[in-house]
Order: sequence, then structure tokens, then C-alpha cells
Amino acid sequence: MRAHVRASRALLLLAGTLFFLWAGDAPAQRTTAGAGYRVIVHSSNPVGSLSKQEIAAIFMKRTTTWAGGQPMQPVDLPLEAAVRDRFSRDIIGKAAHAVKAYWNQMIFTARKVPPPERASDTDVIEFVRANPSAIGYVSESARLEGVKVVRIGL
Repeated sequence: MRAHVRASRALLLLAGTLFFLWAGDAPAQRTTAGAGYRVIVHSSNPVGSLSKQEIAAIFMKRTTTWAGGQPMQPVDLPLEAAVRDRFSRDIIGKAAHAVKAYWNQMIFTARKVPPPERASDTDVIEFVRANPSAIGYVSESARLEGVKVVRIGL
């Protein structure tokens, strides 16, 4: 019976991986200027700029600590948010639903858990403002008070 369960898990893992690769569209071919979102950190965070690759590593939890050793706390908007899809396509290179499929696979295999989701730009800003190790993204039109915008390099 255990062999059957392992085989089923392996098949599901393979199917999830194939879906992730198939469902993720090619990365968007636009720059972050006018991309529709801004990346933010706590106002005390010394980071002023990050590359797209660094941001992707943070949100995919491949990088988990800031230079000073504090654990990073990335925060996402809900899957339905258009800003999340723009951010995911531009930074991670996959559509938001493909990134969600990846996280479902990670949860199923008990490897990692995704960043927490907050319901709105205001909620993300509040989370980042309350957590010195936090990093998030919000729409370009969001009112930013008490947080710092991070410049995004290529």
C-alpha cells in the first residue's frame, strides 16, 4: 500500500510540475516603469534596490534572509488581483495561477509554504509597515505611508 501512495504522490508531483511549466506564460517583455505595481519594504530596511531575480528568489522563498540575517517576510496579494498577475509575470516569469500551482505542489510535498496573502493594497502596506523584515508589492496608485519603495533593476 505504501508503494502505491508513493507512486501516486510521485505522479501528482510530476503532473503539477508539468502543469506549472505549461501554464506559465512567457515573461512579460516590459520594464517595471509603468508596470502597474511597486515593490515596498519597511521604512527601516536599508535595501534601496533589488534586481528582478532577487525579488523572484524572495517571493519563491529561495532567498529567506536579509543581509543582516533577519528572516524575510514576503507578502502577496490575492490570486484574483490583477496586480498580482502583472507582478508574477514580470518578476517571476509565470502567470499568477502557475505560481499558485507551484505553491500547491510545495504544500502537498511538505517542502515550503507560500507567502501569506493580504486582501488589498492597504492590507499589504499595513503588513509591511508592521514588520521590519517584510517585503510586498502594491498597485502603482496605492497611497504609500510608512513604507519605502524599492527600485527594481534588471
